[in-house]
Amino acid sequence: MPINAIPSPAPRRLSVTVLNGFSGAGKTTLLNHLLHERKELNVAVIVSDQRPAAATEAAGTLSRTEEKVVRLATAAGSHELRADLLLEAGRLAREPGFDYLLVENPGLAALKPVVRTFALGHPAYGLDLPQRTRLDALVTVVDAARFLPDFRAPADLPAAVDVGFPAGSPPLRARAEVLVEQVEQANVLVLNKTDQVSPEALRPLRALLHHLNPGARLVEASFGRVDPAELLDTGLFGPAAAETVPPPAHGISSTRFRDERPFHPERLWAFVRGQWPAGLLRSQGLFWLASRPDEVLRWDQAGPSWQTGPVGSWWAAVPDRDCNPAFRRDELALLARWHPQFQDRVNTLRFVGQDLDNTQLRADLESCLCTPLEIGRWRRGSLFPDPWPRP
Repeated sequence: MPINAIPSPAPRRLSVTVLNGFSGAGKTTLLNHLLHERKELNVAVIVSDQRPAAATEAAGTLSRTEEKVVRLATAAGSHELRADLLLEAGRLAREPGFDYLLVENPGLAALKPVVRTFALGHPAYGLDLPQRTRLDALVTVVDAARFLPDFRAPADLPAAVDVGFPAGSPPLRARAEVLVEQVEQANVLVLNKTDQVSPEALRPLRALLHHLNPGARLVEASFGRVDPAELLDTGLFGPAAAETVPPPAHGISSTRFRDERPFHPERLWAFVRGQWPAGLLRSQGLFWLASRPDEVLRWDQAGPSWQTGPVGSWWAAVPDRDCNPAFRRDELALLARWHPQFQDRVNTLRFVGQDLDNTQLRADLESCLCTPLEIGRWRRGSLFPDPWPRP
């Protein structure tokens, strides 16, 4: 082989850990601890420009960025990326000498744009980031003293704005929504400030975090003191393992509901608006209404906040589906669960609650399903009153 035909070695990939968490949970304290305990690692750090400075003298280099989200259109769809991370992480990855990159994510910043930034990159910025960096772990710092009060805060009480962010920027979300996203997408949960909470209060909190994210590593800490080996070079980021339902513990339990029959729109609406169990902390999944047989509807509830809306169409409602490559790819799995009446339409919901009567919850949900007489009306094309909001 000619010398000039020898392939160049692949560039070294810079490992990345992203720190998430509400303001006040202890992210910066944890970051400072990692920097002081990093031993021989030469660590680069990226923090938001609106955040107070970390211990800059302890970092190999510290960069400040202003959170900027851009939308990237690809053949697979539209994705949001963090342009500030694309540029700064790319610059640091090209510099020699750094062993690790720590990114402190703003407290209200969404995690999906961060993950897509390191997974997709963008050639327009002159760097294929996935070839230069390796996302090692998403770490969420949980305030043991504040998590449950914030989780149960009224839906119209938005998450506190981080220091330096002008009011309304970034868009305010309910506290429970932000907390759930940070917890459920994490590879490592650092339960911080455990010294401020009694053992009796810690037990149900541990159980709740385990039910929200059964696959996450749970590390407990005071003042952000954590063994760096728990957060750095973990190899934990990657395809999610098959989700399991943890056993009930300290009053916290999970249950799943699956049924092919359509929900009656008025009865389900009355249940959600007036009979929703107080102990239901988290629920999510897909469902369908007799009034909207073509739409796959998403249900997403965290604490007192809930959202719903269409996310697509059932294959049963897609014309010429047999010619669709996506249908043909999954055809065997779809046909294996194809219902003679409802085709691929199905309700699949997951619930996490405290002191929840799961048997009663299932009975209440089943009472919201259409009866055989109503299903007959549905099949004949009858219309059902529908109080559910539309986008």
